[in-house]
Amino acid sequence: MNQQTLSPSTLSFFHPYASGILITNKQRTPSTMIKILFLGLIALTPFSLQAQLLSYDFEGDDKIAANQGTLGAEFDLTGSGSLMGAENNGVGGHGHALDLTGSPEMGGAKGLELLNAKRNAIFPAQKAISVTGWFRTPRGESIDKVVAFIRCSDGYSGPNGSSGFSVGCSPPGCLSLFIGNGGGGLTMRSEKGAFEDEEKWVFFAVTWDGETGNWAWYTGTEKEKIRPVGTGTNPTTMTDGPVSGLRIGRHSSGGGAFKGLLDHIQVYDRALSESEVEKIRTSQLSGQ
Repeated sequence: MNQQTLSPSTLSFFHPYASGILITNKQRTPSTMIKILFLGLIALTPFSLQAQLLSYDFEGDDKIAANQGTLGAEFDLTGSGSLMGAENNGVGGHGHALDLTGSPEMGGAKGLELLNAKRNAIFPAQKAISVTGWFRTPRGESIDKVVAFIRCSDGYSGPNGSSGFSVGCSPPGCLSLFIGNGGGGLTMRSEKGAFEDEEKWVFFAVTWDGETGNWAWYTGTEKEKIRPVGTGTNPTTMTDGPVSGLRIGRHSSGGGAFKGLLDHIQVYDRALSESEVEKIRTSQLSGQ
């Protein structure tokens, strides 16, 4: 029987599940080739498009941060006035960033923010989650106070206890991921002092798998690859969170204002691998 194996270069074009496929002359039918082509198209689809729930790049309308993730326009955010920074002040010198430098003080009760005006949608509970983004603090400022980057939770005040998730700085000097589980919630913290660069774009990422409990924090910069800055194992479950608690730049309680720039805030529906996190960092440097 005449038997052929797809070359390594061809296999790399296709989805990983296609590796090792053997095609004989009898099997080389139109339906077989269509199936393989379909697997190839899946492989070509960026993983970020498959997994993003929330994605904000702060381009377009200067008063609305449109959600480009799969949860759609119900999660669009608006601000009190224009909060988009100057052209080419984003990561890698591309596009715009969310400009919160006008907030009175880091961690203060008053500050600029983006928030969701709709209160009838629910952020669905996730079995796993990853949150990535960039921040830049002005000279003389650092995340040495409790601040919020993105919050999609009513914290402990919801009708069913804690819900949703939030990412920010708590306690001072550490970034933390909070998962609302209907009780007191669970907080996963980075190493202290890992995110204290001033006047420099700093990349952050946190991944959490609720079934295994494994979580990890990563940091990087425009010039430095990511490195892990905190890992642990804490199994839990997430409770549905109301959109009324979705905001970027402050806590819903009115405190925890962030003073600085934010860019490429994204939330994924699974725990990304370290290599996937690094691909996100590098792709965003080129404006993707």
